[in-house]
Amino acid sequence: MAQPWFDPAIGAAAIGGIIGSAGGVLGALIGVNASKGKRKGLVLGLYLFLLVVCAICTVAGLAAQFLRQPDEVSQALLRPGIVGVCMLGFGLPWLRKLYRKTEAPLA
Repeated sequence: MAQPWFDPAIGAAAIGGIIGSAGGVLGALIGVNASKGKRKGLVLGLYLFLLVVCAICTVAGLAAQFLRQPDEVSQALLRPGIVGVCMLGFGLPWLRKLYRKTEAPLA
């Protein structure tokens, strides 16, 4: 077994806490702004940034598995990464549709 990349207890809490908190703040921004068609660049930019961060966590978690890191290390990266990629990936078309709907001229 290889030397862990980080302390599993602290690393798991930090990674999950940061990604979860960022997701919560992003959800609040979406709720306040998207339905009104405001701050599209900010909201979509942060959304895509968080999606990329989750994808990087997923790839890092898979690399940790491949390099035989302890399961606590790979799972600390894989869980928030996979959950984030799935949630954000499936939610992106909805968010774009919501912004298109609010931008459409009222007939």
